[in-house]
Amino acid sequence: ALALWSPREKDIITLVEHVRGALGRYICHKFSYSGEIKAIVISPEIEDRIRDGVRPTAGGTFLNLDASEAEMILDNFKLALSGINIPIKDIILLGSVA
Repeated sequence: ALALWSPREKDIITLVEHVRGALGRYICHKFSYSGEIKAIVISPEIEDRIRDGVRPTAGGTFLNLDASEAEMILDNFKLALSGINIPIKDIILLGSVA
């Protein structure tokens, strides 16, 4: 996928998504347990807030959220994880590729 898309795609994030899509089966197999993937689906609203906070720089991409917004997102994650009896290391956060 990298060889296929890199001559045409200059946006790094989009290029990474093409590679990730091509590696989908491998990624799913790597993170599955007994044929199942334990995932938490991120709501579109939270995903939009996170996406809007992504800032590309020359040194790399980072997440820039104000403290109250970051705290609200973390509180939502804590609430979602509190009722689940699965080790956190075994949970996948799932978002769209929009």
